[in-house]
Amino acid sequence: MALGESAVTELFRRIEYGYRVVFTGLAFILFALMGLGFRFLACPALNLTIRDPKRRARAARSVTHVSFGLFISLMKALRLMTCEIHGAEKLQRSGLLICPSHPTLLDVVILMSVVKNANCVVKAALLANPYLKSPVRTCGFVSNDSGESLIEDCCASLRNGDNLIIFPEGTRTRPGQEPHFQHGAAAVSLASAVAVTPVRIECVPPTLSKGAPWYRVPERRMHFTIHVMDDMNVAPYREELAARGRPIAVRHLTRDLKHLLFPNHA
Repeated sequence: MALGESAVTELFRRIEYGYRVVFTGLAFILFALMGLGFRFLACPALNLTIRDPKRRARAARSVTHVSFGLFISLMKALRLMTCEIHGAEKLQRSGLLICPSHPTLLDVVILMSVVKNANCVVKAALLANPYLKSPVRTCGFVSNDSGESLIEDCCASLRNGDNLIIFPEGTRTRPGQEPHFQHGAAAVSLASAVAVTPVRIECVPPTLSKGAPWYRVPERRMHFTIHVMDDMNVAPYREELAARGRPIAVRHLTRDLKHLLFPNHA
């Protein structure tokens, strides 16, 4: 009897796993189609109807916000993922400098489904991609290849009331490896005098991480836990900036941010 129950349990486990493999693939196909629709329908329409770049960018980000929200809702409805967000009300402000950890491919999708008028720093390579350059420009995203003007572009975005998302690592965390933080987010915080809003993202079991293909589906559905932490007071670091110079202040702010996002690596 026990053996029979075990066999049935294993059968249902295999069926459930196969279901998630198939529907994960379909979900990502749908996501790609949404991207094509944004590129070939929404972007031309916005560029034709809204001349002011700032208004056009806000409208494009609203479309992105709603689209990503629908996609995440679909993933939940299909039982491919669950998600709990602690402190989500802290993201319902404007002019935020949001610095999240980056364990999975879905991090930015989840964040932009929650955060309105979200700007972000993107890889310059996206501007060379024929399918992505138009959406990136229409949304007014900041390119990380803008050289000396990168910090100023980020500060201008914050002054404009955008909610700027910067992943301090610059790319997804590799499981089991020491997180490596870049100094850009700290430099923007010090230059703009805008507090950092740390967001710790955890995904169990680990999936869609750096180097992992989308079709490597975990044995059970992924569960995201997102902690929106209290703002980091930037005033002490700006005092250190004045007293000891920019490199030291940037390094210390980056160190403390890393300790908040990765307490086990402190």
